[in-house]
Amino acid sequence: MTGRRVVIMILFTLTLGQTLLQAGGPKRYLEKETPADMTRAKNVYLGWLDMNPQDWATYGYSTEEEWKQVINELNNWFQAMCRTKYLKGRNVTGAKNATDQNTLGQDLFIKFSKVSIDYDNLYLVLGIEFIDPKTDSVLGTIPVRQYYKGIFWTPWGFERYLYNDLEEVNLKLQIEVTRRASAKVS
Repeated sequence: MTGRRVVIMILFTLTLGQTLLQAGGPKRYLEKETPADMTRAKNVYLGWLDMNPQDWATYGYSTEEEWKQVINELNNWFQAMCRTKYLKGRNVTGAKNATDQNTLGQDLFIKFSKVSIDYDNLYLVLGIEFIDPKTDSVLGTIPVRQYYKGIFWTPWGFERYLYNDLEEVNLKLQIEVTRRASAKVS
């Protein structure tokens, strides 16, 4: 077997494995579920994804401070991706920590609840509320569920899975707020 055929077989095997893994993962929700029209929301406030700093040892970190730093990095990245890719063209402001809910001047507040990590399956689990901050009324909710982008293998470990899971959450936000998904949904 030539080197080229070996490379093709390896790539085919990895692609097939990725497809099978995604098929066995949690359901993806790529349709709009909330009835509210949020397309006019130009100023969007993202709540904090509180990934339970006290669970630092569960995820293999040496200290709570180390896990808090990772939580901050994940939230900052999540907010930046939402701002630059998924809700592009809107003014997206993100919470600075778990207690920050400064929604003054915002058209939409996206609040996350019951955030947890299914460590065995590497799923991010959370619920989402879409709130009109001017009236404090709930426009729609997404129940607590698993988010998983489904990567077959990664040498980067636990955090890389969470980054991918957060992309799935961002995609869901995009669908709910804009009524459409990115042109390329993988």
